[in-house]
Amino acid sequence: AMKFVVCGGGISGLASAYYLNKALARTTSKPYKIFLIEKSTNVGGWMKTNVRNVYQGAINERGPRSVRTAGLVGNNTLQLISDIGMESNVIPVRSDDIAAKQRLLYVNKKLHILPNSLLSACKKQQPFSNSLARSFVGGLLKKVPPSYETMSEICSERFGREVADYLVSAFVRGVFAADSKQLSMKAAFPPLWGRLGPREVCQHYIKRAKREKWTQWGVDNGFSYLTDNLEQQLAQVDNIEIIKYTNIDEIMMQNNGKMMMSTTTIRRVDHTISALPSYALSRILKNSNKQSLGIMLSHIKWVDVGVVNVEFSGKPNEILPHVGFGHLVPSSEPSSVLGIVYDSCAFPQHDRVNMPTTRMTCMMGGSWFRELFGEPNLVSNQTLESAALGSISQQLGIHEDPMNVDTTLCKKCIPTYRVGHTDLVENIEDFISEHDVPLSLVGASYWGVSINDCIFNSRVAVNNILKKY
Repeated sequence: AMKFVVCGGGISGLASAYYLNKALARTTSKPYKIFLIEKSTNVGGWMKTNVRNVYQGAINERGPRSVRTAGLVGNNTLQLISDIGMESNVIPVRSDDIAAKQRLLYVNKKLHILPNSLLSACKKQQPFSNSLARSFVGGLLKKVPPSYETMSEICSERFGREVADYLVSAFVRGVFAADSKQLSMKAAFPPLWGRLGPREVCQHYIKRAKREKWTQWGVDNGFSYLTDNLEQQLAQVDNIEIIKYTNIDEIMMQNNGKMMMSTTTIRRVDHTISALPSYALSRILKNSNKQSLGIMLSHIKWVDVGVVNVEFSGKPNEILPHVGFGHLVPSSEPSSVLGIVYDSCAFPQHDRVNMPTTRMTCMMGGSWFRELFGEPNLVSNQTLESAALGSISQQLGIHEDPMNVDTTLCKKCIPTYRVGHTDLVENIEDFISEHDVPLSLVGASYWGVSINDCIFNSRVAVNNILKKY
């Protein structure tokens, strides 16, 4: 039988196994087996939901908390949700919901509501000295030097320093926990891969999302429910074996074009899909005869992020200065947090049932982690917690003690797509194809960090595998 191994049980690994099985079942009569190997006891990677009895039913996300609906990749995820029977578990945020309409920036020690309509974009609003509409319209006509690649350079050249320093800096910190002066626009926000993707028939569920004007969505029981659901569906398939609590120590290429994998049981493998972070794959390829591949992979850098879920008693409109999705803080502003998400505004369905509360999440560190908190391995949860509560007090004016605080340090959780990232990844992919390495790369390391990107890129990888087998 053909043997496929998926390394890593995060959303990329689960989606890869799901799409691969679906495609092979449809296209091949040969026997095949798919092994999904995960080192921990649970699948889901960074999609971690915390539901504890002390929260009286409140649901806190330690990882991603919402998925955008926009574009081909957004449609693809909605299609997957529909295919695995989870339509009834989705909580949509519609375009007229306060969490979709109201986003804030914290600049010069004050919260500022960002324009959310053409009319408000035409008015001059703090902290900007021009209207955003004027900055954007003028910027579209400007030329950018060909050597410019970072978000900061390009946006500063086109739209001016303020837009780059306040808006773009805050946005990049919110998405990548990274510095807009280092992040490559080419790699981080490409014109969404549209040309690679399989064109979807617009199914009823996607149509519903468009009709009801969803901007994003969450899951009623939290995102762990999505990855657990995928795991359960895979576990029911005879051709798939999920092996947890198992490390892969080394992957070696053999002369016959197959791969040797040293796990607790060594396996010869026809094709490997790596959903491991680039640094983890680099380590296990290092010892093998494909050393230069491991070295290239090690050039992708990752950041650490502190995630502090905080719950206060009282309704959001009573204790927050402004309700909305949350606020982001640009790097020019001295702050222990990158931003604060007002979870109860977007997903009140996740609040505890017995009394009104307000849940929020502080995102901390990223590219500035060591500078703010020191060595990630030595930082205590207490340090992150008190920095988060200090920021909530300073930026939101909430001084009372919280009912609950839940702190997670996510080590090496988001890659930073620095200048030259697309060239690096293309070189890695060229090396794999030129040397006929039976390996596919999926996950946040390469072509996008969102849940949508991870799921879509797993599907693209499977389509490419099918051309070979």
